[in-house]
Amino acid sequence: MSLLYAQLTHALGLNDVCDALHLHCGPLSALRGATPPAKNTFSYANRTRDPKMAEQLFWAVLEHLQTLQPAFAGHHTPRFAFRS
Repeated sequence: MSLLYAQLTHALGLNDVCDALHLHCGPLSALRGATPPAKNTFSYANRTRDPKMAEQLFWAVLEHLQTLQPAFAGHHTPRFAFRS
């Protein structure tokens, strides 16, 4: 959940993610009883986790969102003509 939250909110760092998730711990607990990570735990997980997992998660979520909404992620037509 933390990785998804960081990606979707364009979080700048570890403190942004952890602090925001602690502020939203009520709604977060509705997702299978999830709890916000501690900063040290999240930092350690980021150091030891294989980055391929985060990359695979990103591409899977992007593909899912594009199937739901084809205009997601920049596939749109301009509404006005550009001058050259």
